[in-house]
Parts: sequence; C-alpha cells; structure tokens
Amino acid sequence: MTALPPTGLATSPRAAEVQAALAAIVGSDCVHRDMPLARHTTFRIGGKADWLVNAWREEDLVDLLAVVRRFALPLTMLGGGSNVLVALWFALVTPRFPR
Repeated sequence: MTALPPTGLATSPRAAEVQAALAAIVGSDCVHRDMPLARHTTFRIGGKADWLVNAWREEDLVDLLAVVRRFALPLTMLGGGSNVLVALWFALVTPRFPR
C-alpha cells in the first residue's frame, strides 16, 4: 500500500479507512483525531497528533501495530507521558503491560 503523507494524515482521502480500521480494534471512543498531546504529558506542552489511539489490552496493541504497518503510518508510542515533548502525527498511548 502507498504510505500516507507525513502531515495531514487525518485529512487524507484515506483517513476514513484508517479511522475505521483503528476503531474496529479499540472502539471509536479510543480513537481521537487532531488531538493536542499537551494534556497527555507531564509538562503539559506538545503538538497535535493526527490520531491518538488508546490501547488498553496487549492484543489490541498488536492489532493496532498491524494497521500502522498496513497504512505505513508514522508512529510514536507514549507510555505515561513523563518527560516527553511531542510534535508528531500518530500516537498510541498504552498502559504498562505486565512482562
């Protein structure tokens, strides 16, 4: 598949397809478009993510990573948001999974 451009992912012609694929895994309430990341970092600063996806189960994370690969999305994974300064396009926010 052709990669989406590195900016404007949420407004790409394929945005609805990406959004549907993400929501099918975690539900639409866990997929956020054009999300300011400042509210997710301890410093309360940061740019917007075209998509912010909350993954709460390890299985969902695996499936989300498959969608990221399928659409060739740029990806940054955030844990608790401590000591993070962000300017990016797509983020997965995950809890600490047991080892």
